[in-house]
Amino acid sequence: MNMTEFPCPHCQIPLRIRDESYRNRIIPCPDCQRDVLICDVNGTLAGVTPPSQTTSSSALSELRPQRRFGAPQFIACGVALLL
Repeated sequence: MNMTEFPCPHCQIPLRIRDESYRNRIIPCPDCQRDVLICDVNGTLAGVTPPSQTTSSSALSELRPQRRFGAPQFIACGVALLL
């Protein structure tokens, strides 16, 4: 099994990835719990800070459609819970 090791970009603890299937995925650091993007840097896998972490929550809420529950959905949910 081929293991790749690199430091967390936030806390510098060594992270180990078993294989290339983690490429372009975001994983939480087991030590600091912050997100780490696994990507190819100069031909090897490395962990970097995901670009989305710099986006504010207000900017994210503008991008997501707002879901509003009206009376029919609320009543349907209530009936379903009672059954």
